[in-house]
Amino acid sequence: MDYKQLLWEILNEKECTIDEIKGLDSIYKNIKFYRDKNYRLRFEMTAEFNDYIECTKYFNSDSSENIPGKPIKDYIELTAHCEVPLNKYITNSVLVHNSNSKGKKITLSGELFKLHSYYDFEDYRKEAEFTVFLFLNHDKNFPYSRPLLIDYSSNAQIQIHGFSSNNSILSSGSKSSFNSFVGNIDGAEFAIGYVEKEITNNYYGTYVRFNSVDETNHKYLESIIELFSFITGKSYVPIGHTTFNKLYSPVEKHYVSSFRDDIDNIINKLGYYPIPITISDIHSRRINIENLFSCLLSAYHKYKNEFNLQEVMWYISLSNLVPLDMQMQPLSTALDILKNSWFSSEKSICKGKNLNDDSYKSIISKHIVNLKADIQNDAIINRILRANQIGSNERTTVFLQELGLTTGDVEKIVLRERNKVIHGFSGQRDYQQLHIRTMAYKTLINRIILKILGYNDLYIDYSTYGYPSRKMEEVLGGPYNDQQI
Repeated sequence: MDYKQLLWEILNEKECTIDEIKGLDSIYKNIKFYRDKNYRLRFEMTAEFNDYIECTKYFNSDSSENIPGKPIKDYIELTAHCEVPLNKYITNSVLVHNSNSKGKKITLSGELFKLHSYYDFEDYRKEAEFTVFLFLNHDKNFPYSRPLLIDYSSNAQIQIHGFSSNNSILSSGSKSSFNSFVGNIDGAEFAIGYVEKEITNNYYGTYVRFNSVDETNHKYLESIIELFSFITGKSYVPIGHTTFNKLYSPVEKHYVSSFRDDIDNIINKLGYYPIPITISDIHSRRINIENLFSCLLSAYHKYKNEFNLQEVMWYISLSNLVPLDMQMQPLSTALDILKNSWFSSEKSICKGKNLNDDSYKSIISKHIVNLKADIQNDAIINRILRANQIGSNERTTVFLQELGLTTGDVEKIVLRERNKVIHGFSGQRDYQQLHIRTMAYKTLINRIILKILGYNDLYIDYSTYGYPSRKMEEVLGGPYNDQQI
């Protein structure tokens, strides 16, 4: 077995034999699966005819959608197999893009949304012991705490015919690097590490490994990669997972299309850590990165649904990938989600209301009949009934106060800037100022999330040149650390 399969996906690009196909007449006998440069799953299937005339007749005929070689629908289901290694392939998400004819062959090509392959021996698959989930992108600067050691060796047999036979293991080198760490969630251990280009043969990658095949791993995986994305300031694109047996052989693989056309953009984006965790920070402050990540993960998983953190993380990731002019919009949406979730949670004192609902209803019920008779305008009456709701701008202030997050002049300015950006802006933009204020807004969002997760140590202030670390109770400093921005 190629050891690289333990760390990264190896997609068999050999031609496979089609066993069964739905949505397409069965003249196609062979199919090949591959990934393009953006890691989208692709396929090519071919049909071969006895001569050029027969091939041209099938290819050019359009009298019926059921003409052999013509797709009946865009989505095609098929099963195929490969002899070496003995794998079965299943997909129900083939999207036909184009077909062409050359000589005696018709080639149909398109995109796969997902692909499932497994070793064609059921007892072998029952021995599955661990799962590795794979993602495009990496953060090489993260303070990984554990080394990955790869020992290269081979077997040699030395024989003297009719006299002796000896086996020997020959070492041909080894490689070790700190590129992984281990975490824990609800008692389930996992490892995260990055994968070098020499193994992926393309982009750097990241893996998450569980030493089990428990279905709950998928539930934990979402929280793990979402938090890791937040901590490293990077977006990680899932491309599938592989299940291995106790002999470290892959028994089942699930491939997923990246669905992206901008992988280079995602890979090349700088990551902004919300907290200071460089290697020098870890050593100088004696931080155990594995304990820190596990504690944050436990809180993230606990509050994920209550505060819609998955959606929040998606908007933060989106902000990192769009042009500067648009970066504040998704951050603003993330703040709105956090704010509304807070007021809907048990943690909120006022629930986003000036008075509690029972008190307000008791007061308004004394006057509502007369008001309806005098005003006779449903729109105005509805406004009166909703008047107990705290106003939009005030809601942000109350939210930050209830959360216990101190704010200063910089926070107030960037929240006003948010309104200008969201509701439109005409005139010449000052991009330097917009960049600084966007970074300040990003820092405010980071502080809010960290506070929700119960983190009370240092954060990084991206509103100040040099990106200093501050205590959580300290407000943003602004570019020159003078509360101006």
